Amino acid sequence: MRIASLLYYMSGLLGNMTVLEQPVGSTLPRMQPMALVLETLQCKKTVTWLGQFGALSPKPLQLWHSHPTFRMLGRPRPAGLTPLTQRNGTMFTGKQQELAKSQEYTDHFAKAVAEAVQAAQGH
Repeated sequence: MRIASLLYYMSGLLGNMTVLEQPVGSTLPRMQPMALVLETLQCKKTVTWLGQFGALSPKPLQLWHSHPTFRMLGRPRPAGLTPLTQRNGTMFTGKQQELAKSQEYTDHFAKAVAEAVQAAQGH
C-alpha cells in the first residue's frame, strides 16, 4: 500500500489523471498513507456498478479520481443481477468461479473509461 500510495502521489504531481479503482467495501482509500494522498490530490469518489457495463454480476466499485470528468462513469445499481457473495454474520461466502471471472473489466467499461479520458483531454 505504501508503494501504491507513493506511485499514485507522484503520478498526480506529474499532472496525470489518476484513478484508483477498488471494490466498494475496500478500506484502502481510508488507510494511511493512501487517505492522505487522495486528500492532498483533492480526489473525489464516484461509485459505479460493473453490472451496468455488461458484467454478469452487479459488482460495486469505488473510483477515486483527480479529474471531474471521471464522474461520468458513475452508474446506479443494476436491477436483476444476482450478487456473487453472501454474508453469513461476519463471514462471506461466494461463487468461486464466477468471482474469478468478475475480476475482469468488460469491453463496455473499458470503452467508457477511454471516453472519459478523451473527454478530459478535450477530444
